[in-house]
Amino acid sequence: MKNFVNLNLKQKVFINVVFVILMVSGVYSLFNTPVENLPPVAIGKVVITTIHYGASARDVEQLVTREIEEAIDGLENVEYVQSTSMRNVSSILIKFIDDTDYRHLYDELRLRVLNVRAQLPDTVDDPIFTYLDSQDWKPVIIANLIGDLSNTSLTLLAEELKSDLRKLDGVQEVALEGDYHQEFQVHIDPQRLRDTGISFAEVAKAIADANVKIPSGRYRQQGHNTLLDTGQVFDRQQQVLDVAVRRDGDGNFIRVRDLATLASLSHREPDLVSTVNGQSTVKLKVKKQDEANAITIAEQVKEEVHRFNQ
Repeated sequence: MKNFVNLNLKQKVFINVVFVILMVSGVYSLFNTPVENLPPVAIGKVVITTIHYGASARDVEQLVTREIEEAIDGLENVEYVQSTSMRNVSSILIKFIDDTDYRHLYDELRLRVLNVRAQLPDTVDDPIFTYLDSQDWKPVIIANLIGDLSNTSLTLLAEELKSDLRKLDGVQEVALEGDYHQEFQVHIDPQRLRDTGISFAEVAKAIADANVKIPSGRYRQQGHNTLLDTGQVFDRQQQVLDVAVRRDGDGNFIRVRDLATLASLSHREPDLVSTVNGQSTVKLKVKKQDEANAITIAEQVKEEVHRFNQ
């Protein structure tokens, strides 16, 4: 120990250089290390959400929930499985045993469910997998849009602000709550379905398949990239009515217009109504990327909201 001390005393320049490097590194880390009010904690839970529009709670349970439960039956290191079947929606919560390899189990779980996708009804949307950690219910900051406007108008403003917030560095997702969704409502005549031998599910699938826009690549010319896509998303009543459902015996197309009594554009009321001091509001919940600085993002969001209000 004495020899080590004597060596340090003889190497004063070297020791001073090391000390300065450590000081500079400490100051740099102090101002650049990401700051967390609540660090993310993996809790080993996954939620599988599956939408089956037009189905009763019993049909959802029998046709969707049970099929998925059977697919994940026997998966190792599962503590419990809780399922809820409601009208239009199947929700299954899976809790893994603590301190196991959550990510590996999640991948295996997802693979098992996707393998039985073909056994679910054609009109069922693809299952949505949500891997939960503490950040899923604790956004960095929440912005509320309130004013003497209709909820539809607030939703349009929220969509505009959402687009601006998503461009901020470190922002992973901006989720809306309490917003009204634009949708086409199509009323089908049951007698016309019986006359043509077409099922309601067949009409719903035809409309869903036609209302899709799929990225198909990029086209580069003179240094500029142009995104290409195929398909369309409905924005006019005529597009919905022109959707072909099937051909009749003479080879003619049977379209939605031949089966519907009404097709109109409207807004679906939100699943969750939000209010602040009794006033209707649309919330924007901002979530950050894993390595981003929570305090910095919160300040950037406040500045962006201030500019938006002006």
